[in-house]
Amino acid sequence: MDEKLNWMMLAEKFIDEGNPRAIRAAARELFDLDSKSAEGPALMAESSLYLGNFDEAEMFAEDALSLEPNNVRGRYVLGALAAEKFNLKEEFSILGKIIKETHNSIDNLQLYLKNYQLRFKTSEQKNFSKKDETQREVETKIRLAKKILYKSLCTISNGLYLAGDPTGAADALQEASELTEDFERGAELYSKHLFLRNYRDIAPKEEVKLAAKFDEFFSGVTPYPHEGKIFSPDKKLKIGYISPDFREHAVVNFIQPLLKYFDSKNFSVTCYQTGKKDAVTEKLKRNKVSWRDFSGRNAKTAARIINEDKID
Repeated sequence: MDEKLNWMMLAEKFIDEGNPRAIRAAARELFDLDSKSAEGPALMAESSLYLGNFDEAEMFAEDALSLEPNNVRGRYVLGALAAEKFNLKEEFSILGKIIKETHNSIDNLQLYLKNYQLRFKTSEQKNFSKKDETQREVETKIRLAKKILYKSLCTISNGLYLAGDPTGAADALQEASELTEDFERGAELYSKHLFLRNYRDIAPKEEVKLAAKFDEFFSGVTPYPHEGKIFSPDKKLKIGYISPDFREHAVVNFIQPLLKYFDSKNFSVTCYQTGKKDAVTEKLKRNKVSWRDFSGRNAKTAARIINEDKID
């Protein structure tokens, strides 16, 4: 397979991992392979975008587009920069075109792959290594196209929400949730999709159907066995709250009374903080509650600790 495609896929892996330095290393490899390729500066642009070096990102994106005026990654970076500046008109123009073109590109590549496999199957060709190589190359191009489509949908969803189009934002999030290979990220995006659906009237049956689909993201997850629970009507009930929003956040307006005014004779409360902390966090901790910081802990560890705390 084309070595350039291999480096582009490796760069996408580094992007998923949030590793801008490694992205730049892949970009330099692409420079060495082909100094006239737009992908080297385009990757440098995307790396600069994630590092917050917006002027540098724009410069590299323009370099990429000077080499290849329709380079999709360079255009994506400019669209993302427009989103950072809240220039919604420019953002929608750039990312909207990318989304439309990438849908068409994926459809065409999938159709080509289907026809290629059919031709190979019905022919008497024996060169299976050539078939495998061509198939891998087309499949890699499809994966790369889906990566760009995914990022464009995630970015434009925020702009659509700000522009007062929750339905458009919800649709973009739903499609993005189906494109990512990370089930946790997919669940997060689909959860936002469901949240935005609250801004529009929806038939109860459809609402239940959409909510039930959320379960599919966890079909491969084995629930933690919360064993050893004591069920007695006379015991003090242990309540746990887990949230990333025990901080300056709208959620605090609703959760604070629950932490302050609960019946401490019959109930005990433990808060499990999974996000940032600030002065509001310290204020909440002064209530008669137990507190645990889950920042940086994985789900399995969190479940084990909750079980050890005997939360009901």
